[in-house]
Amino acid sequence: MSATVFGGTSAQALDEETITEAYVYLLGRALVIRQEHIDLEETGAAYNTIKYNPLGSADFVNPNFDVAYLEAWFAVDDKTPVVLEVPEIGGRYYTAQIIDEWGEVIANINERSFRSKPFGKFFLVKPGSKVVPPADAGRIELHSSKAKMLARVELKGDPEGAVRLQKAFQVSVTGTPEIESAVALSMFDNNGLIGVEIFERAEAILASALDVAPNAARMQQRVRAVVAHVASGKDGRAAVDSLLRDKVIPMARAAVAAGADGVMIEMHPEPDRALSDGAQSLYPDQFTQLVGELRAVAAAIGRNIPAKAGTA
Repeated sequence: MSATVFGGTSAQALDEETITEAYVYLLGRALVIRQEHIDLEETGAAYNTIKYNPLGSADFVNPNFDVAYLEAWFAVDDKTPVVLEVPEIGGRYYTAQIIDEWGEVIANINERSFRSKPFGKFFLVKPGSKVVPPADAGRIELHSSKAKMLARVELKGDPEGAVRLQKAFQVSVTGTPEIESAVALSMFDNNGLIGVEIFERAEAILASALDVAPNAARMQQRVRAVVAHVASGKDGRAAVDSLLRDKVIPMARAAVAAGADGVMIEMHPEPDRALSDGAQSLYPDQFTQLVGELRAVAAAIGRNIPAKAGTA
């Protein structure tokens, strides 16, 4: 990327890479906030209430019409957990993916990746909550006070049976949690992504949910550096706005809208010593950052990037 520098002293100057990474990082969270607003504004929608999508009605990029979808926004507080019940499902694929407010996967409940408890009751709690789950419930600690579930059940030639299993997913609350409203944000669509004004809401966006990604502190420092530049005056704001509109947003818009099923990425701990493709390889920390950003975008458009395969 170009090394163009945007004003200020050498200690304060920002290059295109810093501004681009800060924007893409914030955009990931903004997309999830936007989705929260859209979902909760639907008729009959509420936190801790499952939406059972009719077959063939999934409203997101590249839906799989061979499954029955369901989704929900969970909200908890220190004293009020949510109980999720996942039915026992045999002979067909299913998953209940719980995603945090930055698009990171908290849990993927199914027979392959949650083998120790692939179905039954799950106690969803706020970080640090001292509420003790019932003996028959598995405790899942969220990363903040909210999370979204994206779940699906394979039709497998039996749509009626799939719908029965879809409706067998249940949510209950053991009290009345105190729920903060979604962050106020100028609404935008995929054809007109939010611009420089995202940095004017940056502190509210960052404070709205904990990011557990290993690069969060570094990325948030970059965001705050851009915030200071935007706030420095009309020239600073205009320079960032111009870069976003001319280069960064067109790239981000294409990524959000494309709904690609995969991304091929080269990674090497020492690209200069790689036997091939070193010039296009990412360092491991860059790869980790990119995957986190892609997860946030994927979650906002109804897709998912699975966590590393393993057992629970």
